[in-house]
Amino acid sequence: MTITLLEREYDELWHNSHLLELEPFETVKKCPEQLGTGYQRWIFLNGIDLLIHDYEFCDDLAIVQEEDPGCIEFGFQVLGNYQYRNRTRHSGQNFVEWGAMQKAIAQKSAGKILQVDIHLDSPELLHCFCTSGSDSLPLAIQRLIAGNEQPYDHIGSITPAMKLVLEQILNCPYQGATKQMYLGAKCLELIAMKIGQLSNVNHKIYPRLSRSEIDQIHQAKDIITQNLCEPPSLLSLARQVGLNDCTLKRGFRQIFGTSVFGYLHDRRMEYARQLLEEQAMTITGVAAMVGYANRGHFAAAFRKKFGVSPSHYLSQHGNR
Repeated sequence: MTITLLEREYDELWHNSHLLELEPFETVKKCPEQLGTGYQRWIFLNGIDLLIHDYEFCDDLAIVQEEDPGCIEFGFQVLGNYQYRNRTRHSGQNFVEWGAMQKAIAQKSAGKILQVDIHLDSPELLHCFCTSGSDSLPLAIQRLIAGNEQPYDHIGSITPAMKLVLEQILNCPYQGATKQMYLGAKCLELIAMKIGQLSNVNHKIYPRLSRSEIDQIHQAKDIITQNLCEPPSLLSLARQVGLNDCTLKRGFRQIFGTSVFGYLHDRRMEYARQLLEEQAMTITGVAAMVGYANRGHFAAAFRKKFGVSPSHYLSQHGNR
């Protein structure tokens, strides 16, 4: 079932939920019982708002955006799926976006959501670190610093280095002013890593994809999703959608921020998690459903993706 709420209704549910102040600069809001369990943590740093989503929704949720202020946001989707402006951010992906855009519907999938968002009200914070000029920065960041906030967004993968910093943020060992300094520094570290990722993308000069090529690449994504157990080879997939394999690989990374194999792996793991939650199959059966003949290989891949073994995940859901 999908619950549909206007943005103001969604915000009001959180506003009326139980509120706890851990620090003068930090508030924790309990997830509304109508939606699920968990919390949101707002941590206000100097020029940075850090928002940690850590909750589990009972149902799929669609939030109708009524206005879009267009703040600068660096987001890191550790767990769960989040669709916004017709682009899905999957577990293990990051994004950056800014600029006011048209109204949209934000969709959050049922299940565990762990996401770290870094909000900047203006590009002034980025600008103050560019004392030697911004010419070496990605063009989009240069334009942002220069005051051109034309809408922009990019999705990429969370790197191992980013994952380490995210874990340090989620398990901050400090309190008080030291906590503020530590978390502020970690947020800047993540922003720098994401800007570095944009630089790497910009260094690869690719020809622009045509509208038909974009449609063909989305068709390839659908074929993968529908054939998780026995996906076609890269060459076969390219033939099915009428592209050569180089264009498919290049376009897939441009549009979805990951490789064809990376996308297949993420979808397999998400489907496996869904099957385990339904508790209708054994772990061996789930492994086979997502294309793993070896249960051990499946368990290792699942643990790497979600941080727990399939058996532990199954027992957690079995005790609900």
